[in-house]
Amino acid sequence: MTQLGSKKSRKGCAQCKKRRVKCNENAPCSNCVRRAEQCSLLYPASPSGPSESTSSTDTQEWLQDLELMHHYSHRTSRTKLGNNIRLQHVWQEHIPLEAARHTFLMHGVLALSALHLACTNPQEVAKYAALCDKHQASALASYRHILTHITDEVANALFALATILSISSMTRATLKASQMEGQQYISVDSICELLYLTRGVREVKEATGSVVSRGPFSVVLYGHALSADIQVTMSASMFAMFRELDKMILINCPEPDQRKQCSEALRHLRDVFETIIYTYASGSLEMGQIWRWTAMLSYDFIKMVQSEFPPALVITAHFCVATLMLRETWYISDWGKLAYDGIRLALNGRLAEYMSWCEEEIASDNAGMKFGAAAIETTGGVQDEWLSVGSRGPTPMIQTPLAE
Repeated sequence: MTQLGSKKSRKGCAQCKKRRVKCNENAPCSNCVRRAEQCSLLYPASPSGPSESTSSTDTQEWLQDLELMHHYSHRTSRTKLGNNIRLQHVWQEHIPLEAARHTFLMHGVLALSALHLACTNPQEVAKYAALCDKHQASALASYRHILTHITDEVANALFALATILSISSMTRATLKASQMEGQQYISVDSICELLYLTRGVREVKEATGSVVSRGPFSVVLYGHALSADIQVTMSASMFAMFRELDKMILINCPEPDQRKQCSEALRHLRDVFETIIYTYASGSLEMGQIWRWTAMLSYDFIKMVQSEFPPALVITAHFCVATLMLRETWYISDWGKLAYDGIRLALNGRLAEYMSWCEEEIASDNAGMKFGAAAIETTGGVQDEWLSVGSRGPTPMIQTPLAE
């Protein structure tokens, strides 16, 4: 039933009309994106009476798809999607080969290519953003369906799509925010959409058993976490920041489960920060080492972020700031700053005393993280699995009851 005082929309999508919920009339609408359904607004009904031939429309779409695939092969796949040669080979060779065998992955590849074109062609943002949304909606709908019956045949393609969707979600949210009038920001709902998708990468890996771990995409799983042989001593300011966040949890999480979820998320974030410090110093920092945090989150914590529970928002804000270490990459860009601004708006002044480190990092171009190591000692290298649930254990430099 339409709420009193609200304006009833007659242009909403078929899915929202069926559920009797308000549609924001975007193509695709936010409800369909959240539910990973194919939005009818992407495919408007043909007007009554004589229409142009279907073959003409099919030809136009075919040519657009050819353009997107050409761009992916010659441009997108050769951007900094991975630092090492093996990762680059995954994007340039293995993903196109899998996409040729699985339509759902092809939609994901074309959506990513369209996003890259939208980000690099300011004069044609609307055109390529619409193409991205069209292919993204198809990819999401298939992704949701295939998750219910995963087979070895689709395992690698499904893992590749899960990875692409998490990247595309981040980049699309940044693009939308950059076109907002007035204050630009990424909403908490959009942040959570990305957290759910990225957390889903781990679920896909676990659901596919050893197929992905033994296949060509196994390189994506490794080299993103420090081994126990590497000890990073944080700077005094970073040490103090984590100590304050521990204090925040003690004071502002009255329920045991709230404390548990926030403490675990903070412990994982500390591990990721140490990895960032080490890899930046050695010139090997890449996306997976930062975004590993999102794959380690529990669904309960993500729900706390979605419900705008202040301590969970503050912890997530610190992660957002960390992503700015790679803001020069086209697909990350200003996501961290825009997401941080969205969280700050949601907090509306609450727990502002725990956000000072973030403000300093933004103002100083992440100087605290770039020079965040007081000392680094190493006799080993990096851990294998980045999608494992556990961290590398308590760090001797920071030991608190909640963080263990």
